[in-house]
Amino acid sequence: MEVLDGQHLLLNTRTATARPAPRAPPRCATPPLSPQTCSMSRPVELTTTCERSSYPPSDIRGFSPTFIYRNGSAILVTGTRRPGTSVPMAALFQKGTKKPLWHGVVADTDPLTLKDRTPEVAELTDDAVYLTYELEQGGVRLVRRDLRTGVVVWDVAIPRSKDGSAPDAVWVQGQRVYVPHWTWMDVFEADTGSLVGTIGRW
Repeated sequence: MEVLDGQHLLLNTRTATARPAPRAPPRCATPPLSPQTCSMSRPVELTTTCERSSYPPSDIRGFSPTFIYRNGSAILVTGTRRPGTSVPMAALFQKGTKKPLWHGVVADTDPLTLKDRTPEVAELTDDAVYLTYELEQGGVRLVRRDLRTGVVVWDVAIPRSKDGSAPDAVWVQGQRVYVPHWTWMDVFEADTGSLVGTIGRW
């Protein structure tokens, strides 16, 4: 339990006693609200961490960063192109290096078809980057890129994403990618991007 003064308590439900805790157990704490906080709807159980920052590992000309995602030695930075026409961009760094392995527009398509919005949903695995991005005409897409090269492996539409709220997380478990949004959860094949099925209803 986190109390008003920002301290943590561990509650023993058997004895109804409490004791102070210097920090919450792993995967238990709710991140504090601050200018550095990513979306509060982002599950803390995800292995990829996220922070809001305008300071990437290095400067990339024409790239204004917003979010930094970390998983192991991989660091993904998402933001928008500035100056010029603002389009969503991403860059991948290895921990301890200043030069990105790759960077560019989030999708291999006409940048003018993309909504001017920083990608806020991303997940990193040992070999892949998963990102969602929005289209100017509506709807959200999910793209898988190779972690090392940035090459697009697949890029698919998220069903019914023009309705309700956009996805707030991407969960990768084994050979499945789970994308919850509004009242649905879409399940995709990690290798091909094929839709396995959808849980939920209108």
